[in-house]
Amino acid sequence: MGFVKGMLAGVLAGGAVMLLFDPITPRQRRKMRRQANRMMHSVGDMFDNMTCEKQ
Repeated sequence: MGFVKGMLAGVLAGGAVMLLFDPITPRQRRKMRRQANRMMHSVGDMFDNMTCEKQ
């Protein structure tokens, strides 16, 4: 369990350092928002397809 906590702490620390040295531009932020929106839309569509009754 300690290994997992260490890995998680390393990922978080690395992400924070990366943001300090390479901040996200507004263009990158918009691109990430569009990609996340598409991904959530796809997940919603898959959920709808699984729950719909076949006619």
